[in-house]
Amino acid sequence: MFFRGRSKERSEPEHGASDSPDTVLFDGTTGLYKTWYFERRVHEEVQRCTRYGRGLAFILWEPRLLPGEVMDDDVVARVGAVIKGALRQTDMAAQLERTCFAALLIESEYNTARTVAFRMKGSLGSRVRGGPASWRTGMAIFPDDGVDADALLQVATRRVAEDASVAA
Repeated sequence: MFFRGRSKERSEPEHGASDSPDTVLFDGTTGLYKTWYFERRVHEEVQRCTRYGRGLAFILWEPRLLPGEVMDDDVVARVGAVIKGALRQTDMAAQLERTCFAALLIESEYNTARTVAFRMKGSLGSRVRGGPASWRTGMAIFPDDGVDADALLQVATRRVAEDASVAA
């Protein structure tokens, strides 16, 4: 199971005929994909990349917060807008936890992913008014760092922790 213990939504939510695709697929605060859909698409993209021999990148960003510090909804919304605005239309992003954001860069290799990860890290620190000035990032590349979604998440999470220890 992908995002074991991390996912806000375990499966596709129930929705009625009056729900628009936007309310079903996108988070109302961030404008990013909802976690359940992001998880599904990560699995689909890993299968597709395996089948066609393509690469993809999985990137995480987390703010460096002081103990007890939280990000309010306005800051979270601005973070979502910065991330969404900086990615290609083919890429996907989601808020995995209150302070953990992820992106899936479809058909991207290491150099492209590294550039996006660190540019986004700088943009988040400088363009999110009222938010944390410092962010840490971690990324995993398919198939170099793992051949399934769980392995990619584990590698990216470990690299976020390594980025935190480098700055400490």
